[in-house]
Amino acid sequence: MGQISGRCDKHELALGPDGECVLCRRKDPAHESRENGTHPPPESAKTDPLRTVALLGVLLSVIIGAAILWKRGERPSSPTAEPANATTPSPLTTSPSAEARSGTHAFLARHPLSSPVELERRGGPRVEKPYVVTQEQYELLVPPSYSEQAPHGLLVWIHAGPRGAIPKAAWPRVLEQQRLIWVGPNNVGNRREVTTRVALTLDAISAVGEDYVLDEQRIYVAGFSGGAKSAIRALLLYADVFRGGIFFAGADYFRAVPAPATGAGRTYTAGLDRPLYLSKAKDRPFAFVTGKKDFNYAHVSAIYAAMRADGFTRARLFVGPALGHELPEAAVFAQTIEWLDKAP
Repeated sequence: MGQISGRCDKHELALGPDGECVLCRRKDPAHESRENGTHPPPESAKTDPLRTVALLGVLLSVIIGAAILWKRGERPSSPTAEPANATTPSPLTTSPSAEARSGTHAFLARHPLSSPVELERRGGPRVEKPYVVTQEQYELLVPPSYSEQAPHGLLVWIHAGPRGAIPKAAWPRVLEQQRLIWVGPNNVGNRREVTTRVALTLDAISAVGEDYVLDEQRIYVAGFSGGAKSAIRALLLYADVFRGGIFFAGADYFRAVPAPATGAGRTYTAGLDRPLYLSKAKDRPFAFVTGKKDFNYAHVSAIYAAMRADGFTRARLFVGPALGHELPEAAVFAQTIEWLDKAP
């Protein structure tokens, strides 16, 4: 092959045998690869800017997601982690936490004796409006003194209003001193059917008994005003379950009772039939609390007198001279509990 002569128009340098000047030869990748035995990278190996941005976006999303999970206290899954369906015992099934010892809770099941058939069999009225227990709630307070090694009694509360929470600020201290757990079904006020109010007191016993060790010799029922009337019905009908009761500013009975304060020959009507376990009920302590200024004073006093006449020897009437239709202070509350525990 002949020699190529001439000069490079671009660089004004002499051309070599390959027809290129020295500078042109250095900037040619193909020529450089021929000189050093390498090959230019394939087109597929070149970096795509859009692909790089997409990969960075995915990586950033993973980092942010992991950071959020970590902040929530969750941990990303790993090959050694427990399976998703692994179960850990709930605090309520072993030793209830402090948070579980108070507040609002949902009923999960009915008490074996709270069915409409059983309630009527015992002397209660016919159930007109059945309820779904899982749609009901209750208020709970467990004193700090409670432990499985020191079982507490239980006070089931029926209020005249919609809430079952403790109605007096000083009463929780009394409950701790008297070693009593408080449970009050919600939505059992005076507008609720009496059969439901009574049945839910039993359901409350089951609910608390699932999570706490109870002293079964100290399961009491109590209520205020219309709630007291339902509470006394619960004790009369379920004297084999409840060991006593406190009835603030309200009362009821299974037979008509003379009502001289309302007029000659008039009576207070009965709220239930003769209890099936009447003899057992007569062995239970009934604590009536009223006041001279309470508009229910005459009614409560008449019921108390009738019960004493019928052989309820463990009934007692606590009267506050200045007490109206209201709940008493903590000292009276404590006094009635102490009397229930030691009633002759």
